[in-house]
Amino acid sequence: MKDIFETLKEEHDKHRELLDTDLSNPHWIATFRKLVEEASHHMDEEEAETFAAGRKVIDEATAQKLARRFEEEKSKELKEQAIQL
Repeated sequence: MKDIFETLKEEHDKHRELLDTDLSNPHWIATFRKLVEEASHHMDEEEAETFAAGRKVIDEATAQKLARRFEEEKSKELKEQAIQL
């Protein structure tokens, strides 16, 4: 697995590349899509690790309640982000 600092540096470099590239450049959208894909993958990994750890200390009813709330908030945030793009 990649070191967290290596991952953050790569993400930072991609952000910088986007800022330095003209929006009309076809390379910009390709870089943006790659960054979105990598961020989504990273979030999925973090969710899996966090939820696995939570399962060890939270009862089933509370876990289901939290999972529903999380999915609602996540869906809301994703919709808001899509509108801003």
